[in-house]
Amino acid sequence: MIGSAVTEIAIPTSTFYSLDKLVKAVVDRKPDNSRCTTTQQGLITCMRSVNDQCVRQLGAGIDESEIQHIMRNGTSDIDEEYLNIIKKEITDW
Repeated sequence: MIGSAVTEIAIPTSTFYSLDKLVKAVVDRKPDNSRCTTTQQGLITCMRSVNDQCVRQLGAGIDESEIQHIMRNGTSDIDEEYLNIIKKEITDW
């Protein structure tokens, strides 16, 4: 369609972090809600990125259930270095 474009907009999935991406068509500078799709692999990709950074920076990975717990609650009783890396990676994602 002439004059259309695609943009990505974050959709909140929890009260702490947003991981899903909404792909929405934009026609004449207005979003077209009838043609929306979401990126299904957002959570998986984010958790892999978080784990990769933990391995790079601290030499060890972290269990995905712990990453999900931090995504939901914003905190954890894990080592502060890990928690800081995880929060930064989630925010950057």
